[in-house]
Amino acid sequence: MPLNINFWISLVWSVICLYWIITSLRLKPVARMESFATRLLQWSLLCVVVILMFSQRPLPAFFEQQVVPRSTLASLFGIAVAGAGAMIALAARRQLGGNWSASVTIKQGHELVSSGPYGLVRHPIYFGLIVAALGTAIAFGQMRDWIALPIWVAAFRIKQLKEEQMLVETFGDKYREYRRVVRSAMIPLLL
Repeated sequence: MPLNINFWISLVWSVICLYWIITSLRLKPVARMESFATRLLQWSLLCVVVILMFSQRPLPAFFEQQVVPRSTLASLFGIAVAGAGAMIALAARRQLGGNWSASVTIKQGHELVSSGPYGLVRHPIYFGLIVAALGTAIAFGQMRDWIALPIWVAAFRIKQLKEEQMLVETFGDKYREYRRVVRSAMIPLLL
């Protein structure tokens, strides 16, 4: 029986989505939120990513090119990488607790979380989701997936920069010191 890549990748992303939905029921109230324009830009980029990576609709031939040769080994590796990324994102999401939000916000009683995965990278949820997207690109292996990946990173980079601005405004020197100690924003040793 052949490996059902769509099933396993869908399972990884479904677990992430389900966890996000369940845990979003216990969030702190919002004190301050990013602008609508910034949210619109981020969500627009993520919609492009979802269409490229997960749409079953055929795209022009260039996007459909297979850039990672189809093989059971490549598929299993991609699924494993996607699963590892999901685990990183879920652990980070759990660590953040009620401070989390889909949009860049400061919550009432917001706490600066710097332990667990936040002691290794300042935005481990973004890192985990980027790793999961990388695994998805490896598993599916089409040009469309590899085009989606830098768009995904760009969307998170925009969000990360806005989030850090709000965290500096809220926590001042405490956040600056955290940023000095934990040098990597989203991708360990890189960004």
